[in-house]
Amino acid sequence: LGARFTKWRGVYNISKIYPSKLSIHSNAHALARYSALVQECGMIPIVEPEVLMDGDHSAEDCLKKTSEVIKKPKILILDDSLSAVDTQTEENIISNINNITKNITVFISTHRISTSKNCDKILVINNGNLESFGSHEELMKQKKTYFETYTKQSKEKDLN
Repeated sequence: LGARFTKWRGVYNISKIYPSKLSIHSNAHALARYSALVQECGMIPIVEPEVLMDGDHSAEDCLKKTSEVIKKPKILILDDSLSAVDTQTEENIISNINNITKNITVFISTHRISTSKNCDKILVINNGNLESFGSHEELMKQKKTYFETYTKQSKEKDLN
């Protein structure tokens, strides 16, 4: 039947004092122990430390706290994490992400082409199926959903 997975989700709220170094360290220890126990049971652990963007802090504060929580991951998954910010803030965050994710595999789930256009490889999922795969330039030449979405979003950006 395939692999069995199990998931741990550690949620961090941001404030002037949280998350503290102690809470980050304690949760990292618990995640490591959980992962070891799960693997002993023949399952694959998925650990998901999540820093909540809710609150009166800036997106840059959130990125800083996220960097403290996730020191040196091998894989980073960003699940539509930029949908709630304006395009200028998005560009700043993407720039910072690019600076701190050298030698890290990053998966970004997004509906904004501006978020994905600088990625090495882009997968286009349409109606639950893989429609296209390639770089921004390759997908633009195909003139399918990616091209149509890029054209539409570019026009919307020009109107704003």
